[in-house]
Amino acid sequence: MKANRESIGYRLVHIDEDFGFLTVTFRYSDDTFRKIDFNRYTDTRLKKGMVWRSIDIDSLYDIAVNKVETVSSAPRSRDYVDLYCILQRYPFKIKDLARSIEEKFSERVDALQLVKNFLKVVEYTDLPNMLVPFDRKDMDRFYADMATSLKRDIFRKR
Repeated sequence: MKANRESIGYRLVHIDEDFGFLTVTFRYSDDTFRKIDFNRYTDTRLKKGMVWRSIDIDSLYDIAVNKVETVSSAPRSRDYVDLYCILQRYPFKIKDLARSIEEKFSERVDALQLVKNFLKVVEYTDLPNMLVPFDRKDMDRFYADMATSLKRDIFRKR
């Protein structure tokens, strides 16, 4: 980060490690800031991302796959919010994202576990500070609907 300070353009940087994530907060001269989570995921990228100020950024599809994987295994409130916001704006299908986990992480998401964690969203109260319009009840309904949409995957004949 120091070597790329000029191209990133930050004034101050704060680094915090929590739950295996490295969170870097860049503060700029106009007092705006950007938080970026760094985590070592697989090198497999499903779709081409972008480069921002010399930093490789995953595609939004890859980020959505990462979020579904996290929500299915060890969710945090911000993961629910991030996935909700992504799926409100982009037409990714939850079943496609779940299937892509196998390609990206070489693991299969259990539909029952995913449904269980979708329904747990109501238990999370430590929501991040939102910079965009956000309706908590709408997010809770969204995850309840997502859980219902996976019902066939749980009860299908094998």
